[in-house]
Amino acid sequence: MVKKLVRRLINRLHIWSCHKRSVPLEKYYKVYGKVLKEVREETYRKFPGEAGMLMEFIDNWIDLIPIDERLMPGVMNSLSGILLFHLWKLSNWITYKILSGKYFEAIRNLRFLFEGSIYAVVIEDAIERVVYERWGALSGISLKQRSLNYGMNANEKGLKKETA
Repeated sequence: MVKKLVRRLINRLHIWSCHKRSVPLEKYYKVYGKVLKEVREETYRKFPGEAGMLMEFIDNWIDLIPIDERLMPGVMNSLSGILLFHLWKLSNWITYKILSGKYFEAIRNLRFLFEGSIYAVVIEDAIERVVYERWGALSGISLKQRSLNYGMNANEKGLKKETA
């Protein structure tokens, strides 16, 4: 099924590229949009359950945010919480890519989403562990931002951490 859809997409793009006259960019986007729409419609028709599961994830992302007002500052002052809000947009884009048959791009973006989530947890844990050991409390987002900026600037300048 996937091979058939990819072949159709390649065939249509090849036919389009063989035109002797120059086609404006907007016309290209219109043709390409039609092709992607056809792929999405065929996906919905042939795999309604799987397509519905993708939409269900987007609809339910809000459930990840705590309802308890006491927990909300913890989410808003965490890298993972902030990343959650930004990755929601990316998850919409990934769903669009999957439904449009652009699987390679979707997998690449899923990898970024996964790695970003893991890095956020690891970096935040490292910062919070030091802060909690010294002051017995958790830090706000501004300290994490400064720590990340310092680390990025040091990395750009080629400074290396001295080992004891």
